[in-house]
Amino acid sequence: MRVPPYYSTNPNDPDVHHVHSDCLSGKQIPASNRRQGTKN
Repeated sequence: MRVPPYYSTNPNDPDVHHVHSDCLSGKQIPASNRRQGTKN
């Protein structure tokens, strides 16, 4: 399922945004590091 884009604020994580609720790497982002948007 498509969700609003989000990304990780952790500088060690890849510089990508996620848009699917079943994204495995997106699910591993802790809530404290998760921000909405595309970081652009």
